[in-house]
Amino acid sequence: MRVGVFRSSIVVIRLLSSYLSSQFGDAWGLTWLARAYGYYHDRMLSELDFETLLSAAEQSYMEAKSEISALNADLTPAIAYIGLIPGFLKRMKKPGFDPKTSRVNYGPMAKQFRLFSVGLTGRV
Repeated sequence: MRVGVFRSSIVVIRLLSSYLSSQFGDAWGLTWLARAYGYYHDRMLSELDFETLLSAAEQSYMEAKSEISALNADLTPAIAYIGLIPGFLKRMKKPGFDPKTSRVNYGPMAKQFRLFSVGLTGRV
């Protein structure tokens, strides 16, 4: 099942590549790296400062957001996951957040609601 979802995601990204620049993928990838910082801070991300990573994720999101607002409304559900990024960034910026020990997740219902609202309204 997961392989099918992965392949479907690749197809969607390839189809959308003519509509979006790499900012969409950058924003998503940098946000996920920031979320995984606790796992990889001593290996893969050892040379990268968390605040720099978080800032790059936020900048890429803001650039991608401006592109998404200009998209055809029919494409919005295909990229609804970018709507999860602001919540992740907001939680990682809170005082007391320790990127090496804290985890950032949406609850299942909150995640579904956010994805549904992005798909319905087209706003991220």
